[in-house]
Amino acid sequence: MKILHLAKYYSPHLGGVEIHLKEINSLLIKMGHEVTVITQKHDTKLADSTTHNGVKIIRIPESFYNNKLKTWEFIKEKEELFIKADIIHVHDVFWWVLPVYKSIRKKTFITFHGWETKYPVRFNAKFQRYVYSKMAQDSIHVGDWIKEFYWDKSENITYGAINPKRLTKSRSVTRKSSRLSGSAKKEINVTFIGRLSRDNEVHKYIE
Repeated sequence: MKILHLAKYYSPHLGGVEIHLKEINSLLIKMGHEVTVITQKHDTKLADSTTHNGVKIIRIPESFYNNKLKTWEFIKEKEELFIKADIIHVHDVFWWVLPVYKSIRKKTFITFHGWETKYPVRFNAKFQRYVYSKMAQDSIHVGDWIKEFYWDKSENITYGAINPKRLTKSRSVTRKSSRLSGSAKKEINVTFIGRLSRDNEVHKYIE
């Protein structure tokens, strides 16, 4: 299949969505799919169009940042790419596809990764997400907590795309825990780094 992703940022930019999408794309490429990503050009040194690890990356010029009309013009110019795609997967930035929506509505999906960084969540943000979830064929929430703060209620829940091998490389930790007794293994020291606010749901993590 030809799969087209749209995301505000993509590798080499660092972030949760970027890692999520990079790991998913690596699997899609191994499965034999053709993958393209449309994203913002966050660094002037990056090429406007390139292929990395089998993924074709098309970058929206940095001068278009925060300019909806320019972004829409760019997307409209790429309409043929959208039409030829079998699946169009939007990561948060659903407004990008509005100029070509009529041509792609039956094959467009959206993943909501987080929120608009303001708490409590604004009415406009809730309404916008609800509308976009209805316009897409289906939606995915990265975390079951999203439905507590937004109006759209997706049945598709994921907790990100990780590479388990990268999480088990620390042999020193494995050796140390193997020497512990059964009761000692239950005692784990945890350091939390982040905002102590309701949206982080730290109390649920502690429980």
